[in-house]
Amino acid sequence: MKTSWSKIKNAIDVFGKREVLFLAIINSQGIIQKTNSKMTQAFRLDKLKGEALSISHLIHPIHRKDFQYALDMCMEQSITVPVETFLQNGYHEPLEWQISYLSDEGGDRKYLCMASRSTGNENLGWLASLDEKYLKLIIESCSDGLLIQDVSGRVICANYKAAEVFNIQLRTLYGLPNIRSLWEESWEITGIDGVKVDLEKEIFLNALETQSVITRELTLNDKIGTRKCIVVSSQPLIDQETQKPFALVSTLTDLTEEKRLVYELKSRKALFKGFIDQSPNLSWVVDADNTLIYCSRSFVQFFGLSETEIIGKPIKDFLPIAFSKFFYKKHAKAIEGKKSLEFVEKVEMADGSKVSFHVNLFLIESWDNEILVCGESINLSEQYAIEKQLKETNERLINITRATSDAIWEWDMRTGNVFRNETLLKLMGYPLSEPKGKGLAWWLQRIHPEDRNRLSDRIMKSSEQREQSWEEQYRFKNGEGEYVHVRDRGYIVYENEMPVRMIGSIQDISGLKELENQLVEEKLRRQKEISEMLISAQEKERSRIGGELHDNVNQILSSAKLYVDVLQVSNDKQNAVKAKSLKYLQSAIDEIRKLSRELVAPQIRSKGIVEEINEVIENIHDTSSIKINFEHEFKSGLLSSSLQITLFRIVQEQMKNILTHSKASEADIILRHCGTDLKLIVRDNGIGFDVRRTSKGIGLSNIAERARFYNGTATFHSKPGDGCEMTVVIPHEN
Repeated sequence: MKTSWSKIKNAIDVFGKREVLFLAIINSQGIIQKTNSKMTQAFRLDKLKGEALSISHLIHPIHRKDFQYALDMCMEQSITVPVETFLQNGYHEPLEWQISYLSDEGGDRKYLCMASRSTGNENLGWLASLDEKYLKLIIESCSDGLLIQDVSGRVICANYKAAEVFNIQLRTLYGLPNIRSLWEESWEITGIDGVKVDLEKEIFLNALETQSVITRELTLNDKIGTRKCIVVSSQPLIDQETQKPFALVSTLTDLTEEKRLVYELKSRKALFKGFIDQSPNLSWVVDADNTLIYCSRSFVQFFGLSETEIIGKPIKDFLPIAFSKFFYKKHAKAIEGKKSLEFVEKVEMADGSKVSFHVNLFLIESWDNEILVCGESINLSEQYAIEKQLKETNERLINITRATSDAIWEWDMRTGNVFRNETLLKLMGYPLSEPKGKGLAWWLQRIHPEDRNRLSDRIMKSSEQREQSWEEQYRFKNGEGEYVHVRDRGYIVYENEMPVRMIGSIQDISGLKELENQLVEEKLRRQKEISEMLISAQEKERSRIGGELHDNVNQILSSAKLYVDVLQVSNDKQNAVKAKSLKYLQSAIDEIRKLSRELVAPQIRSKGIVEEINEVIENIHDTSSIKINFEHEFKSGLLSSSLQITLFRIVQEQMKNILTHSKASEADIILRHCGTDLKLIVRDNGIGFDVRRTSKGIGLSNIAERARFYNGTATFHSKPGDGCEMTVVIPHEN
């Protein structure tokens, strides 16, 4: 092989004073033709015995692409190309290669490849010393997890970051006989496609077998739901003598936070783009040279452009002159003044029409500190027309409200503004100037506290249920500080199924309420009179029946008893019949006497209700073992005689129920004023009953009916084995 040695010398001179470590001459296919002795010994090329070998096979896999690219550049352009690589034989000191074109002999080009150390001998010596002393510190300072294993899979060295990736302690990681147990027991490892990955077989062993760098992005999932995204990169360490791997170095890069941030960034970008694209306003972003960086969909549609055709171009190249002129002018003003701008601009369109825009400009900084101008423009043409029409409509409505005698209000639910006509303000007694600008809160504060929540709930319910109208009565504090009764009717206006406005009218119904109250009072008075008349008639009838029983029936029975008593009997059997007849007659006389005493009206006017109840208690004590306690604290002078009779009859009826059914040993009667009401309580410690299952008898019904005569209530609380308590409440108006 003939070679121009002068070219070789010139190529070597490029290295200057640096020591040339390896020399090789290769052909256009990269096949080694010649090497120096150092390179022959380092790679044992003498053992190839003439076999063709590509120089790329001597380069470490992670740098083969870079080396091949440099070689291609040299071949294409016939220039010297530098490149840095590691070697395949475990020589991990970085080497700098110079690839130079030599000659073209017989159609086969030749290239000179020279390698020298990227670092000097002093640096290498210092680095070797540093490795021995501070290897552990260097490993721990790595921002990624570092894992070194022997060919059997045993962990030789690892840093805390590697243990952190697997959520275990470093001591535990070192104690593992085989790292496989990590994903067999704690972690499920999958690829980014979700397919399960055997970390040992597909990455660790694969890197050892192929003697190449294996890099995979993986997902780790543990049993408690922890999810991590990592990148594992494993490369073997090659023994220079045997050319076989003796260890495996793996880096574990935790991308979990990075992935989260990327996802969040994408979400925000999508949210921003979605928001801007849905906005009807024209939005854009330009740099200091007025080159368009971003624009909204409305911007593109308004000018009839294509987003892909205008992004990255100066706005003067695609916007109409009328727009580009004021854009350039205002953008420059915003950048020079370093402040936001807000203005209304009228632009003449191509058809001669004029369009008004409300424009906002503001400045932001890009990630590389470049000043950008952001703009937003609102087309005001339609708005101006609508505002003019609305102004005319409002003027008509105001004139109508002044002409009408109704008290009218209007509430704009979007702005919160409330309009009230003069009639309403005069009706409520407020000066025309006072409630101007006062919204719904001002009105609600003047509603009676007992009515305020009810009215608010009614309005809210009507709006939520899409009702067309509502009506309520409430009390409102007028300008003089007095509450007046009003009837309020509201009609709800909807836009796109959302309530936007309410219109209503108010009537002062204080006079009507006063008439209603008078009517209620008159009804109560008439009811009271009727009740007293009924009770008086009942008592008279009871007294008449009681008198008849006592004066007539008892006299007849007494006479019959005398006749029976004088009968002469001739034998013991007749004597027994006579004795039994006298006993029955006496029993009938006693029962009628007792019944007539109960029927005859009590002497309320002469004795009073307390004395009458005490007399009932004494009679019960004479004939029964039950103990009765009577407590009273009220002014009997405040009670009409008919009401006292009613209360007495209720006590009489309930005591009869207790004696007949309860089997009680003790009872209490309590009669007192509670606030403005009168309360009567009768309770016992008897067997009780289930009020839910027991039907009301004549006695309980009579008690309830007597209480209703005076608009009162009678309630019974009882359960089996727990006695009974009757409570009668008579309102104060009686």
